[in-house]
Amino acid sequence: MGDTIWLGDVMIWAGLALTAFSLSVWYFIAEAENEDFIGLFWRWLLLLTAVAGFSAAVFLGFLPSEAILPVLFLSFAALLGGLLGIVIGLFRSR
Repeated sequence: MGDTIWLGDVMIWAGLALTAFSLSVWYFIAEAENEDFIGLFWRWLLLLTAVAGFSAAVFLGFLPSEAILPVLFLSFAALLGGLLGIVIGLFRSR
């Protein structure tokens, strides 16, 4: 039986990206109970800086070419999870 997209390495990275997304949502929802929007925004900018660093490492060639898509997939999943967590957390706590 041939490899499909769900049986190959993509499923592993999709699972890790879903985990990164979920943890980021959970973290920002939990932090929204104690922080205002500015504090959450600074934490999200810190996450954005990490994503920019990973993206720069990928595009400058510090990571092997087969790691480009998984690293970007994980990074942007965490970034979008953070945004969703901020929105949900601010609506829940206000």
